[in-house]
Amino acid sequence: MDKNDDSNSYVGEYGKTDSKIIGIIDIGANFVKAHISQRKSDRIFETIEDIKKPLPIGKDTFSIGRISNTVLLQLTKILKELKDLFKAYEVEETLVFTSTAIREAKNCDFIIERIKIATGIDIKLIETIEESFYKYQYMKRHDCYLRLFGNKSVLIFDIGSGGLSLMIVERDKLKYASNLEIGSLKLRALLSSLERETLDFAEILDEFIESKMHTISQEIKNYKIDFAIGLGGESKVIYNLIFKEEPPRDISNISKERLLKFYSEIKDKTTINLVEDYYLMPPVANVLLPSTIIFKKILDICKINEVGIMGFSFRSAVANSILMDEDTLYEEDILSVAEGIAEKYLRKVYMSSNILKFASLIFDFTKNYHAMGDKERLLLKIACILHDVGKFVDVNDPGEHSYNIINSAKIPGLSSEERDIIANSVKIYQKKDPDEKDCSFSCKTVKDRLTITKIAAILKLSNALDSSQKGKILDIKLQIEEYYLIFKAFTHDDILLEKWHFDNESVFFRRIFGLIPVLKVIP
Repeated sequence: MDKNDDSNSYVGEYGKTDSKIIGIIDIGANFVKAHISQRKSDRIFETIEDIKKPLPIGKDTFSIGRISNTVLLQLTKILKELKDLFKAYEVEETLVFTSTAIREAKNCDFIIERIKIATGIDIKLIETIEESFYKYQYMKRHDCYLRLFGNKSVLIFDIGSGGLSLMIVERDKLKYASNLEIGSLKLRALLSSLERETLDFAEILDEFIESKMHTISQEIKNYKIDFAIGLGGESKVIYNLIFKEEPPRDISNISKERLLKFYSEIKDKTTINLVEDYYLMPPVANVLLPSTIIFKKILDICKINEVGIMGFSFRSAVANSILMDEDTLYEEDILSVAEGIAEKYLRKVYMSSNILKFASLIFDFTKNYHAMGDKERLLLKIACILHDVGKFVDVNDPGEHSYNIINSAKIPGLSSEERDIIANSVKIYQKKDPDEKDCSFSCKTVKDRLTITKIAAILKLSNALDSSQKGKILDIKLQIEEYYLIFKAFTHDDILLEKWHFDNESVFFRRIFGLIPVLKVIP
């Protein structure tokens, strides 16, 4: 077992003083990593153990498409050992995550089930962008981040084994998020046959990465980037090799000059050379070249001369979130990214502002009728912002296009299942008479189907209240009388169009909630 120094970690200004012990397991492409933490004060949590065990899961996934039985047995053995260790430390809460290493394997479901049967451990599959979002939120809690970058445009990138995540923050507001499937190990596996056919593999790798980053580089160029910050294990390795030390938890910089010098030193070396020259483990040496090239490309795209590194792990970020008892939705950032997506397709977000206000009022007032919570309220808000993005493709029939755009969007902080709930809600909202036999909807769980229809019903009614998109209704007051949900609309304008649309959409709302919406005009 390798132990990493993540001892006393900063958790921010809010917190509790109990001594809860938690355990985090991160099943990566090259290593299984575990982290045991305990809160020590309202600003500090102590790392009790931080463990790393090598296991080439990603080599199987990215080379042959499925995880072999040999690797599965090794993984099961490691997880049993970690479970025993957690028990010895009296860990109160355990979370086990995996990203591309298992998620992209063809036998993913089988692997998850086998591990559950053998160990009793439930593994949570997360997307690369979700992992990066945990790190971003942890990074934001550092005083140095706000001090240095609070009023600047910052590109945050996270190089993983299976993907590259990118986020842009403007004036401490998350504006953009994306993910590319060009992780360092995935690139190595994909181009392994070419490596044997050329003496200049670095140039081939450089060209391939540039082609994959071309479209996203054009999007990034719409922002004036002041600085870039690299997260993730690969970033830490590069810093360590250049400066011969571990990166601190605060931000430390690598100049473009130092990075290019390092690149020139390694670009012609084989994996074996890197292992021998830098005393690296083979899995780490194998991904060093593609990671360094991605670093180089980030500097070129952003037109900057240095990049920052922050030396903390995904495990620490998750531990921080749990130990601080924080709401992990981070609503402001999530909504900001959703607005950025809407702006990309619609060029304006005005039309969603009134709908968002009305939807929130309806949601809060009818809580006793829908039994949804804070997470569903957030999904409703995102649906309000993105409800018309499909019109970018087809104004007359936007439903299916909205569904596809939302499902393919990278919204950090949301799981793929949550994103699909939003996409289905918007798709149903677009239909005059929603059909619950729609294939993308009928395969959902009962709970998800109910959530989708409830969100769609509220969205339909909220949109009707702003049919003209002129903000004619200034405010609404709600009250319930027997089976009637009465909307008192305050306006100085003629809202005949809104009333006609409202009456039509009230039919679906009544079917879902059992309440009859009635619109009354208050001049």
